[in-house]
Amino acid sequence: MLPAARREELEARGLLVWPGGGDGADMTVVRRAIRLERKVEIGYRDLAEARSSRTIWPIALTHFDRARVVVGWCELREDFRHFRADRIASVTLLDGRYPRRRPALLREWRATLRPGNTAARN
Repeated sequence: MLPAARREELEARGLLVWPGGGDGADMTVVRRAIRLERKVEIGYRDLAEARSSRTIWPIALTHFDRARVVVGWCELREDFRHFRADRIASVTLLDGRYPRRRPALLREWRATLRPGNTAARN
């Protein structure tokens, strides 16, 4: 329920948010973990359908190309990783909090995305 002028402004923008559905685990737990700065354990399937369990510190939920992606620090890899939501089979909220605050982690992650940064990995 937006006024007509605001609705037209919104409709003219190029950024669209599309509801996901039926692809992987429910991201409600991930969004809650991000707000609370809590770790989660995920059951994950890679491209070859190999399954693994990871403890991550989710810091963002975003879209890349046509996939929803969870951005997080992976304790196993000791690095930032991107996890496709459609490959996350399960999510469990853990009691442990991030050892660093989310804004600091976001800055660190963004620094890995800068052109010419050879440390950036996916």
